[in-house]
Amino acid sequence: MARADLDLSDAFDDEERERLRLVCRALRTSHKDFIKFATLQAIDECEGYAEEARNNRGFWSQSE
Repeated sequence: MARADLDLSDAFDDEERERLRLVCRALRTSHKDFIKFATLQAIDECEGYAEEARNNRGFWSQSE
């Protein structure tokens, strides 16, 4: 997908778009591929946090 096809103006401000541009250039990847990779990484991490929170709630509810 060409850069023109991916509208970043809704998701990022000017400074964030510049940071994204520099990182993508350094990694030689497209904005689309980098955003997909970063989003999936964040989802994995947040799923881990959610699992940990569920486990903690279960532990503390057994203590009462």
